[in-house]
Amino acid sequence: MNYSNLESYVSTKELTQHSPNMPNGIDAFKNFLTTQDFMYDFVFKIIGEGNYVVSYSKVIFNKQDLAVFDIFRIENGKIVEHWDNMEPIPPRSEWKNTGKF
Repeated sequence: MNYSNLESYVSTKELTQHSPNMPNGIDAFKNFLTTQDFMYDFVFKIIGEGNYVVSYSKVIFNKQDLAVFDIFRIENGKIVEHWDNMEPIPPRSEWKNTGKF
């Protein structure tokens, strides 16, 4: 993946992370994206209101499928705050219904 344009979307002055294992700042965010086995497989829904955007996605992290909600606060056209919620997606054979997706 190419993250050379990350600064076009994420504030270089302020990025507050509410993820428990992620330090604040764009450098920590970029380091995570470039050093971890983490990939957005599919974005299902994006909802925005005011200066908040929520995305609902399927992510592959360390070979585990996850359902992920990301919440972003935007200021001056760039991400300045981030929250997330991740939940493992069990194998299809274990689904009790049609699943999240």
